[in-house]
Amino acid sequence: MKILFAVLVFLAASTCNAAQITLCSAITTTGTKTAIPLDPGAKTFQGSMTVTSGSGTGAITIEGSVDGTWYDSLGTLSVTQTASDSVTLLAPAYIKYRCNVTGVTGTGGTIKVLVGYGP
Repeated sequence: MKILFAVLVFLAASTCNAAQITLCSAITTTGTKTAIPLDPGAKTFQGSMTVTSGSGTGAITIEGSVDGTWYDSLGTLSVTQTASDSVTLLAPAYIKYRCNVTGVTGTGGTIKVLVGYGP
């Protein structure tokens, strides 16, 4: 009985989605990035940007796929070095998600997108 309880506790902890997951980070160029599988449910995607000097802007499209081959545009994020952006999506049918960075400017500009579960 103790072993069963320990296994259930481990499974519950391993499937808990309280922490944010990195969808993409240290992105300095445009284009699609590697897709990752995510559990079903509502997701909040939060984009941010850093620059080494001056100002910068970034544009990211969040894409989802039901088969890992074809991707749909689900939402967009616009970020600057001083302002992050987020979008919450209800997309239960999608099994893989990726970033498509459509713009990044600024000296040393890098983009990061985190995913959190729930609204």
